[in-house]
Amino acid sequence: MVEYLRLSNTMRRALQACGIRVKNIKPVIGESSTLYKVYPEPNFVSWSFEQRKADIARELGAESVTIVSKKGYIEIEVNDKKEEEQ
Repeated sequence: MVEYLRLSNTMRRALQACGIRVKNIKPVIGESSTLYKVYPEPNFVSWSFEQRKADIARELGAESVTIVSKKGYIEIEVNDKKEEEQ
């Protein structure tokens, strides 16, 4: 539960820094990536996410993110950082 809240808050801060306001965020943690289901505030156009894709990645410290519009929400997939073995 702590990890869920941490991921939600991290994504919320990143989106707010990019001027995107959201109602709710639901992270789904996978083996190699985290998928965020982002529910934007009413009247927020989904293409705004795509236009801010590079900004969102930079705010999250990710190389890139994948953004897909779904009905009622936006999916943002972020690849997990892998630490190099030394």
